[in-house]
Amino acid sequence: MTTIKGSILAIVFLSSLVFAQSAFAANPCTDVVYDGAGVFGSGFKNVESAAQRLINLGADVRVVSNKSLEGFDTIDALEEKFEKSCSSWRGVSGGRKANLIVLMVVPGPMKDGKPTGKSGIYFGGEWSPVLKPNSTWNRVRMDLMGPSFRRGDWAEGMVIGLNEISRIADNYLH
Repeated sequence: MTTIKGSILAIVFLSSLVFAQSAFAANPCTDVVYDGAGVFGSGFKNVESAAQRLINLGADVRVVSNKSLEGFDTIDALEEKFEKSCSSWRGVSGGRKANLIVLMVVPGPMKDGKPTGKSGIYFGGEWSPVLKPNSTWNRVRMDLMGPSFRRGDWAEGMVIGLNEISRIADNYLH
């Protein structure tokens, strides 16, 4: 009888550990910063802080690094997959949430001594007046984030992009 009680207690204890671990697992649908590719390193907290500034302006922010394109041809298709599978990324109509801003990167292998990869900035209609004119979003991605990405500093690139989007949004809103 004691052996059975001990076994049951051990199973309950181990089950609670598994549940606790899974409850704290990173989740690209709900985490503001999801580093699935493991490239933010010591800069993770800086990315979180930069994202928080944009959140304070009313955005629902997701910063995602993903290990691969998961079989898709483009990062746009990967973002669309996340959008479809993450209810927190969608508005009531089922499309992209109006206040959503997503910065996504899929780091690639080194080529000719430089890291390759894909990046994208995606945003809901609420942010179109801020990021769409003159392809502002693409200028931020290519001209500001790109140099850090080309050096392999993914966290720095995200921080620079988030800070610039926050600056532009703050100027627009105030």
